[in-house]
Amino acid sequence: MKIDVKFSEQTASFDPNFGEVHNISDGGFERGYAAGYDAGFAEGADNSVIDALVSRTITTYSNDRVTTIGQSAFYFCTALRSASFKNAKVADNYAFRYCMKLEKVDFPSVTKIGTGVFEYSYALDTLILRADMVCELGSTTSFNNCYHFLGTVNASYNPQGLKDGFIYVPKNLVGQYKAAKNWSTYASQIRAIEDYPEITG
Repeated sequence: MKIDVKFSEQTASFDPNFGEVHNISDGGFERGYAAGYDAGFAEGADNSVIDALVSRTITTYSNDRVTTIGQSAFYFCTALRSASFKNAKVADNYAFRYCMKLEKVDFPSVTKIGTGVFEYSYALDTLILRADMVCELGSTTSFNNCYHFLGTVNASYNPQGLKDGFIYVPKNLVGQYKAAKNWSTYASQIRAIEDYPEITG
């Protein structure tokens, strides 16, 4: 069974259990109002993830099916703390903007990150990029107001003003990342995945 659901200004057709989703469209979970109001989900389906997105209570999200995280997909999901997308290749512009409690993002396959993807993700301190090639970073604004990447003092999210946000990449790519366009801004914060198994798994 498939249903049509309106995500912000986009419409997607998928299995109620997210079994066949391949893209989270532009504005997918914008301001947490993901879907569910008039979706008419099948009785007995596990809609707990949808419910958590709609109510903005979701704290962690993992998906091994989507290949694109659309523009503003998780915009203003203020309770979200971690996200992982095993097969996503693209994180589009502003995908996690205003995810203020987001701390950790794991991208095993992403090769392109758009503009402002993590803007105002105040708590972000861990980004893991596992692909075997240097991921394209659309702009240095992707980390605007990420206090741990900038060393910004903030009473709630970084009271000591620590510059302890790090980007973890394959060891053989560390040098390339440090020299790459836009990534070079964060050269001192790029580390090898293999050297920090307690963080990268």
